[in-house]
Amino acid sequence: MNNYKITKLLQVLLIFSVYILFTGNIYANSYFTIKNVEIELEFDNDKDIRNLAIQKAQVQALEDLSKKLLSPNDLKVFLTEKKDDEYSYLVESIEFVDETITEEYYKGIFNINFSPYKIREYYSSRSWIFSEIKSKEIKVFTILDKQDSFFILNNIWNTKWIESAIEDETLKLSIQTFNYDQYKDISLNSFLGGDFNHPSLLGDSSNIVFIWCEP
Repeated sequence: MNNYKITKLLQVLLIFSVYILFTGNIYANSYFTIKNVEIELEFDNDKDIRNLAIQKAQVQALEDLSKKLLSPNDLKVFLTEKKDDEYSYLVESIEFVDETITEEYYKGIFNINFSPYKIREYYSSRSWIFSEIKSKEIKVFTILDKQDSFFILNNIWNTKWIESAIEDETLKLSIQTFNYDQYKDISLNSFLGGDFNHPSLLGDSSNIVFIWCEP
């Protein structure tokens, strides 16, 4: 009986270890996938328009990946030195999401899957600093004071904050804005102390940023 229990325990541990390894690899590889790269070109019968679009999609995807991984200084170097015809060897696979061909234009949408090993080798060979670490979710609560007096400015404020979170996938920002009904009873002190009601002010409070602006 004891041997049976030990055997079952070892089986469970083995399955758990394989699961962790498998899901870890999935996460690592998915980080090197750039999805929904859209390329539109003027149609030309004399050119291999599909392969040309794939080539451009690979370049665009590598640029998007480099924006996530490279340090700001090395990203500038990459953008200065990048070429349009030498990155296919970094690509592991290409998925066609959608494709439209007319007499006037070609439009393709692709998912580009890069080889993690080759990308690391490519950056390292140039002594570029890069990071694959993705932050935990950081909730950012933003308030523009006197919303009732600056209605248009408040809309611009909220829109720009939301756009800033979309632009940076590595820093996982969850921007939380306030409408007037949520904001009207909050003072500066209660806001900075986290003493207010908001649907997203729940759970782990270790990664929260409070921003209060008085125009």
